[in-house]
Amino acid sequence: MSETDVELKPPIIPAVDPRSPLCQSDQLKPAGVFSWVTKGDIEPGDRVRFDKVWGVVEVANVTARTCRLAGQPSVTITADPGFSVTSERGGINDQAAGRQVEMPPGEPADLRIDWAPPVCDAPTANQTINVDLPRGRGRISVKVPTPATPHCLQGDAAHGLESAVSVGTFSSVRHSVIPPTPALVALKAAAILPATIALGRPLTFEIALTNPTPAPVALDPCPAYVQEFVQAGDSRHPAVNTGTLYRLNCVPRPTIEPGETVRFVMNAELPGYVRAGELYVAWRIVLPGIGDTPHTGGKTTFVQ
Repeated sequence: MSETDVELKPPIIPAVDPRSPLCQSDQLKPAGVFSWVTKGDIEPGDRVRFDKVWGVVEVANVTARTCRLAGQPSVTITADPGFSVTSERGGINDQAAGRQVEMPPGEPADLRIDWAPPVCDAPTANQTINVDLPRGRGRISVKVPTPATPHCLQGDAAHGLESAVSVGTFSSVRHSVIPPTPALVALKAAAILPATIALGRPLTFEIALTNPTPAPVALDPCPAYVQEFVQAGDSRHPAVNTGTLYRLNCVPRPTIEPGETVRFVMNAELPGYVRAGELYVAWRIVLPGIGDTPHTGGKTTFVQ
């Protein structure tokens, strides 16, 4: 079985005219209906069940003027009576931080939101997703017709965990939501993580994709994947609980032959408050309209 290393590089992003003004909230309106995905993920390393919710806010430019979206927005989830939780800043890499989306008239863009447990006894009446654009350019509010919250973990399962809302940056719907190859479901993924890593060093690991079928599996168009990191907090450090959507750089290897394993190098950027101790990693391919592939993962230990 052959193996090929492929360095993960930024995806090809459509050119954006820097002269286009930044979008104001009154230029954008919600497109489609927001819904939470409530399928739970099982922690790698036979850990506890870790149920979160996530969803995608889609907006469209409803004016006759082209604008652009840039920077990381802030998201506040509210509900009656008196509930509010706001996303944490950061938790994205340089590629995501620098992403810009050109928004001609009618153009849509989407923003993924992840909400992690534990959340206990939170109200859900009139649940609303409020997206505050960077640089004070206004707020877009989206009602949630079917409210949901993450699970209420208790006891040892909740030790050191704090609920968190994480958000990335807007992505172009036109270029990111491409019908995937159904054969991708057959691929087997395995995470190859270092046993230990010096605290403060960047985390580099590999994802090995194996084709167990008798036919080649085309990766064209390159699929999206979700990369998640979890670490329990302590009295001095908040918990790490981040999940980000990326596009796999499969341009050097657009096809995996029968019986072949191709290894992709992942260069992960973690929040600055990662502490010494175990960090859990989960990774899976996302297949819109088909369903996610089973996740793979593992753990590494940061040492002083």
